[in-house]
Amino acid sequence: MSDLTHRISQQEISQIPQNAASRSFNRRDFLPEESQFFWLIKKGVVRSIAYTEDNTVVCTGIWLVDDIVGKPLSRTSPYIIEALTPVKVIAIPTSSWQPSSELIFNYWQNTETLLMARANHSAWFILLNVLNWLSQRFGNRTSEGYLIDVRLTHQDLAELCGLTRVTITRLLKQFESEGLIYRNSSRIILNDEYSTWYYQI
Repeated sequence: MSDLTHRISQQEISQIPQNAASRSFNRRDFLPEESQFFWLIKKGVVRSIAYTEDNTVVCTGIWLVDDIVGKPLSRTSPYIIEALTPVKVIAIPTSSWQPSSELIFNYWQNTETLLMARANHSAWFILLNVLNWLSQRFGNRTSEGYLIDVRLTHQDLAELCGLTRVTITRLLKQFESEGLIYRNSSRIILNDEYSTWYYQI
């Protein structure tokens, strides 16, 4: 699969202040909304979310080890980062460190790709596109296809796709019956015959 992530380099890591604090969070904890800090993920997976005026959750990205996230990268308010697994992060003060242009490009390219995956009138295509996006971010090759190696609830997927939980549950059952996906415990395996983009307007 193509890699959508520019990993932080050793040179960039060496420029992080030595006194940058390391913090740990449990699954479903919210990271503090700090405008003076970037968060460098060293373990686990988080998602960034925002709320519309009617309190609908909008997921703006899912981020993994060596990604940079934080309020300084977003204009949404509130900007919320939720741990999807136990995570360990390094809090980097904006006053003493700035991410490289490659890391910033990676952040926006991942967000843009997710937006394009959801840009469809068909819930069927939206979910398939988002599963493809997830397989590129988290996919591990198996004999059956690409294992999306992150545990997401149906509600998580609904908020990631901009659909309802009921729709996600129905479509996942349909995808499984059609052979598009397989189940491996709480993980999804995307059939590699369908691991391409399906942008349909």
